[in-house]
Amino acid sequence: MRVLLRLIAPVIAAAATAALLASPAAAQEDSMTDTPRWSLAIHGGAGVLTPDRYTPEQVAEYRAALDKALEAGGKVLSDGGAAMALTVTHISAATASLSWALWEKIKFGKASLVGIVTGTIAGLASITPASGFVGPVEALIIGAIAGVLCQEAVTLIRNGLKIDDTLDVFAVHGVGGIFGTIMIAAFGAASWAAQLGSLLIVGVFTVVVSVVLVKLVGLVTPLRVDAETEHTGLDLAVHGERAYEMTS
Repeated sequence: MRVLLRLIAPVIAAAATAALLASPAAAQEDSMTDTPRWSLAIHGGAGVLTPDRYTPEQVAEYRAALDKALEAGGKVLSDGGAAMALTVTHISAATASLSWALWEKIKFGKASLVGIVTGTIAGLASITPASGFVGPVEALIIGAIAGVLCQEAVTLIRNGLKIDDTLDVFAVHGVGGIFGTIMIAAFGAASWAAQLGSLLIVGVFTVVVSVVLVKLVGLVTPLRVDAETEHTGLDLAVHGERAYEMTS
């Protein structure tokens, strides 16, 4: 978990801080997902991302943290623990995809492809901190809750707080990762003090440093383009070309 917190949590917290400091997002419709221009690309991209969550190197990190094998000469084996990490990752991702789609169906009457894919990512983000510590049943619970929890976080951040969280990074990865970290303690695999303390330390450090960095960047260049430029599109307004020609 310590390895994971060092590598992932600061990046997500920094992104959330930068989004919060930028100008509020324009009013958006009360819908879960934006209409995808390239559904196949979105689905394919999620497919590429999914196996990357449990590469041998990442499994080795989980096992190293669990077995305290980071010391010189430590060796990690592809044993039953590594296999379990792969299994629970699949279970959580699949369950979150279904729970996200079901919650969308209940709220909006339809389940979107982008929503299902986002649910997959929510399940992956939530199980990532816990995959070396929980079993299949716990993974089912984490995935089922993550699909609904992260979807509600997207709604709150987008439509409630009006924060322009690009690709819903904090709402999905951040909230999911925090939830998964807390669930380690909820299932008795670690102490509450260790899990909550880690989240607090990483969160405070990253927010403070990110605020400083964002303010420094703001002295050099605007943090956000004006509304007209945003509507026109940065490809055309900044680069003088269109990335896609949407003509039939």
